[in-house]
Amino acid sequence: MFELISSFNAIKTSMLIDREKGRPLELDSIAGAVLKRCANLGIDAPYTSTIATLLKQQAS
Repeated sequence: MFELISSFNAIKTSMLIDREKGRPLELDSIAGAVLKRCANLGIDAPYTSTIATLLKQQAS
């Protein structure tokens, strides 16, 4: 399995592809869902929060 996976080309996330093509990012659908779930569970998500904030500022 490792040999098979090692032969694959790099896979890009849908958000990276959107960014490269100048399309709006799905921050609310992706990061927003994580942050909302974490808030409901009382769990901190500092990395997700930071990345979402930085990406939102870039989009503005």
